[in-house]
Amino acid sequence: MKITVVGAGLAGAWTVRALLEASPDIRVCWIDRAGGPAKGSSGNRAGIFKPILTPTETPGSWLSVQAFRHLVRELEGATYARGYFSTEGLVQIPQDEAEAKKLQTALKTREWKRDMAVAISADGIREKTGHVGRFPGIFFPKGGWLSPAGWIHASFEDLKSHHEDRLIWEWNREGIDPQATMSHADAIVFCTAEDSVRLEEFRAIKTQIIRGQISIIRSAKFTVGPLPAAFHEYWIKLPTGDVMMGATHDRDDSATDPRPGDHPRLLERIGPDFLKVFEGDPHALATPVEIRAGLRFGVDTHMPKMGRLPRSSETWDCPVYALTAMGSRGILWAPLLSRILAAEILGHDKVRGTSTPHEAVQKIRTMVGFQHA
Repeated sequence: MKITVVGAGLAGAWTVRALLEASPDIRVCWIDRAGGPAKGSSGNRAGIFKPILTPTETPGSWLSVQAFRHLVRELEGATYARGYFSTEGLVQIPQDEAEAKKLQTALKTREWKRDMAVAISADGIREKTGHVGRFPGIFFPKGGWLSPAGWIHASFEDLKSHHEDRLIWEWNREGIDPQATMSHADAIVFCTAEDSVRLEEFRAIKTQIIRGQISIIRSAKFTVGPLPAAFHEYWIKLPTGDVMMGATHDRDDSATDPRPGDHPRLLERIGPDFLKVFEGDPHALATPVEIRAGLRFGVDTHMPKMGRLPRSSETWDCPVYALTAMGSRGILWAPLLSRILAAEILGHDKVRGTSTPHEAVQKIRTMVGFQHA
């Protein structure tokens, strides 16, 4: 069976891995309009992952727990990508007393297991992250960070070495035409932003642009602790010793290249509590070593979309699937959803590569399927 995967970001990379590991009879052609993998928003140096904490269970929070558990198990076996992720914990920090009470209420109401989320004092937050705050937060013992670009390249090299006879790739494929691609495949999977290909169904999903940026800064005086931290934004101490700040925000343009005002704007969003971490070293804040902007796509439900697209033309030569609209949570969603999608494409009842219960898998298929777009 020949399957073409369009898109070489996180969704595409996880989907290629899931397909090749699901069956020895699969051959994958991986294509992207860029000059290589991880050239779009998935080229970020690092991003955080954790389950979504809410007072009452929502579709997004329920799915986040399933996806988080699966991601942690995937990373435990990802020896090919050591150094590009950490599961040593993540701290969620409230910005004020009201948010602190909301987080603690969510923790108690949902009765989260201690291996998923526990309360942490303000002193504990300072010890683990360097953040100077007054309110207790939440510690996710298995949360952490992952380098999308690093993981994608490491996974690509690993797949080439283990599945060289079943994986081919084509970069610099401008103007990807789904109909032309169909003539060479038994199935196509689109793992792209909806405007990257000429496909009517993608436009019908009514995706919205999510703009984001990161700044990486360097200084010998940093007092940031070893663990990443999140509130409305996040920061991560990278293995290099650099610190990465990330946030999503509105911009007046849709360009993916950074603008001169992006770094100061990010600092403004981070707020005075975060800036205390860098007290005494304003030069480092003023001169980042790297700035990166990116566009992601989501839907108004803030849920990803996955599955087979409805047939719109009798001339379609093969089934068409998609894994897209993951917004800023591709690190969390993509690993589990790609496994489920691979099983669907192959017609397998059992999903290979995950211990997620069958009932949960069926619920996920209904929850994120395109019939609900």
